[in-house]
Amino acid sequence: MPVSVATCVFSALRRSKTYLRSTMTQKRLTHCGLLHVHSDRVDSLDFFQCMKYFVLKNEERTKVFGNPNHLLSYCGHQGDQNK
Repeated sequence: MPVSVATCVFSALRRSKTYLRSTMTQKRLTHCGLLHVHSDRVDSLDFFQCMKYFVLKNEERTKVFGNPNHLLSYCGHQGDQNK
């Protein structure tokens, strides 16, 4: 890659990162930091089960997102669908 192209790419990347840092609220920054610090626990989460719990917790969410068991099978998840 020519130096002039690389400089342009890094300049755009720098602008993007500056924008993201300046628009991120303290709350979001704190949450991102917690996710990073506890990444070992985050990596072991079953996000399909979290999604199912989130949807079933509220009737309105079930109306919006539909049957979570159907969604789990659509995504190819092989976990226990009766929980």
